[in-house]
Amino acid sequence: MSKTKITQFDLPEKAEESFLIPYIYDDSITESLITIEAVNNIWELKSNGSVNITDNNQTIWSIELKEYNYYNLTFLGHEEPILLYALPIVDEVTYKLDFKQATEITI
Repeated sequence: MSKTKITQFDLPEKAEESFLIPYIYDDSITESLITIEAVNNIWELKSNGSVNITDNNQTIWSIELKEYNYYNLTFLGHEEPILLYALPIVDEVTYKLDFKQATEITI
């Protein structure tokens, strides 16, 4: 697996349209495209021939992209897969903490 790179791509919260996410494998100069499509208001990760979803050496042509799940992606011409991990988009919230005469902190 690619051990040297972390790439982040944020999808819109509402699943609509399609996205081709460019990715360059560690030892490659060629850019490959990871395919994500909206199908019935959910995000689906799709195999496209040059980047395929694999599980137990089998190609999965399409799978729902779910938060906190990971997916093995195999690139044409490379044996080792990369790991795609789906994290939820979290709104950053800032809380003011007051430590005056506090014996405990509650967030």
